Amino acid sequence: AHVLLKFGLPSLSKTLSKNNTRVTLISNTALTPYSGMLPGYVAGHYTSEQIHIDLVKLCRFSGIRLILAAAVGITMAGDGDSQGGGGGEVILEGYHEPVKFDVLSVNIGITPSGAVEGVTPVKPISGFAQRWEGILERLKKEKCRYTKENPFLVTVVGGGAGGVELALAIEWRLRGVLGEECVKVNT
Repeated sequence: AHVLLKFGLPSLSKTLSKNNTRVTLISNTALTPYSGMLPGYVAGHYTSEQIHIDLVKLCRFSGIRLILAAAVGITMAGDGDSQGGGGGEVILEGYHEPVKFDVLSVNIGITPSGAVEGVTPVKPISGFAQRWEGILERLKKEKCRYTKENPFLVTVVGGGAGGVELALAIEWRLRGVLGEECVKVNT
């Protein structure tokens, strides 16, 4: 989002226009969550709406073409050498014409494979809010079940800064729901 905002600056917009350069953003959703705000959402400091970026408004401000569709394939022009700068096309679900490109940046994120009972994946972030709200609702109904001797156990896999922030946010929020000593978070 920060990069797209830069495109809206007069100097960059002018340079892109002067060089006959067009930037296109392809996204399967008009609202996208900002992952840096996820711990604040989990802790209850932000609403789901507050952590989402409106891509329509952002692209309009930045002069970027937005296509709301899922990319389902990429074809490379020429010999297919991605280093050679030959460009190619992005194939979109539900579109007759592919989107041509000279330079392509792909950010598909990560999605864990296979659902495991009792595991709540954070990724894709777009579906996490609903999963997190479901956990909170369930715990509010079952809160008398958890005690100091039998706390609600949470394990966060991922020891990077994001994992630590998320673990602290989960602990903060759940202590407010279940009580100070009824939650134990492992990292």
